[in-house]
Amino acid sequence: MLFLLACSAPSDEAIIKGPQADEEEEDAANDGANRDPNDDTDIDSDTQTDTGTDVPQIGTDIDVPEEPTYEVHTGESDTPTWCRTLMAGRGAVSLIVVDMSTGNWTQEARWTGFEGGDGAGVFHTAGLATDGTSWVFAGKEGDTNTWYSVDAASGSVTTGERAEPLAVGWSGSEWVAIDSTSRLIERFSTFSDLGAGVPAAAVDAEQITRLTVDGTDVYGAWHSDHELPVQDLLTGVVTRWIVLEGWDTYVWGMSVAGGKLHLIDAGGQTPEGETTQYRISSFDRTTGEWRETVRLGNLTGRPSGLWCTTAP
Repeated sequence: MLFLLACSAPSDEAIIKGPQADEEEEDAANDGANRDPNDDTDIDSDTQTDTGTDVPQIGTDIDVPEEPTYEVHTGESDTPTWCRTLMAGRGAVSLIVVDMSTGNWTQEARWTGFEGGDGAGVFHTAGLATDGTSWVFAGKEGDTNTWYSVDAASGSVTTGERAEPLAVGWSGSEWVAIDSTSRLIERFSTFSDLGAGVPAAAVDAEQITRLTVDGTDVYGAWHSDHELPVQDLLTGVVTRWIVLEGWDTYVWGMSVAGGKLHLIDAGGQTPEGETTQYRISSFDRTTGEWRETVRLGNLTGRPSGLWCTTAP
């Protein structure tokens, strides 16, 4: 049984129902689970630091959302959680933070100089991570996949040459990414190594194109999935499988915080089968039981990538 907390659904004018289908979504619709996850692996050829005028800059130009919808199981206690995601729009990419206890979101930073960040959802990613000083993600702009490291304080950006697929995690000491061609979970000591595709170590992976890391647990997913493997980061051994209650749709980012596994989808269905706009849903990280859903109405661009914490 659900109830709404301190807010109502946004008006029809305020809700963006979902993005236009991009190449990956069209492939998925045609090919289902047989889609080749390497279709969008064109990459930049050089690893370089961008110091020109198009270096992403921090700004504050963004619309404030109208009232979002927050749903939670009746009587469910909740650990305060904040989730960050990237939103393309207005020739830039914004880092927004969502209070999962209220559904309200605000802009934390805005970085310009990303081609394709035009509000039509052209720029997107499937992973977002931070080591506390920089934000790292692999962005897809048109047919090009590129690694980005954005300094959290200055907004300066460094790019890398290798991004396949668009997912990354942070273990507390290393960057973690997937080589879905060789079916490997790879660990990288530095962003330079990540951008050049030079891992310090690797273990066998299940068939996944998304991941997030919690300690030595690697939570993985296919681009559209509800049954997720959890693998040991150091050995690759599958320690358990999680079946997510009411979720069998696209995964555009994953994160673990507050005892819950959080996923973001650019439009989909609730556990009751209702079609929604952009949303973040949370599940018990052990049982897969659904905990809450925040619907992100009135976004000015498509959200993707996810990083959640138990502190603002």
